[in-house]
Amino acid sequence: MLCVGAEAILAAERNSFADRIKKQRPAADPLSAIAPLLRVRQVEVQDLCRFASTWRSPHEAQAPSWAQFHVVTKGNCFLDVQNGETLHLQAGSLLLLPQGDAHVVRSARGHKAGMPVRVEYNNAIRIKTNTLESSDTELICGGFSSTKLRAV
Repeated sequence: MLCVGAEAILAAERNSFADRIKKQRPAADPLSAIAPLLRVRQVEVQDLCRFASTWRSPHEAQAPSWAQFHVVTKGNCFLDVQNGETLHLQAGSLLLLPQGDAHVVRSARGHKAGMPVRVEYNNAIRIKTNTLESSDTELICGGFSSTKLRAV
């Protein structure tokens, strides 16, 4: 239970934070839109993914201070979380996993593993792909370390 003084301090901090968000212009992209809610220390774009046909890309759990994100830039896919929930993502979707939980991103065509995913490098960029041709689905996957995730 919070004392009255602590409740007032928390309410003032919440109001101050909400005022800062209201004064900002609309963000041009989804990552910029959530930036004011986070105290980000380090951001990593970990994978550029280009997939065709049926595929699966598992992601291991991250350290507690790391959140994971996926931005779908083309096509659509599913994300299976450990609790059994399945989320449908499509071009323009941004998914944030604030606890860095393990999950699987997979094709919308089914649960089968399908064509093997290989890892290639283009300079310092890691590319996950299963096609030499055009892709059906493309994602940007990464994570960031935050001192504190905040909810409004």
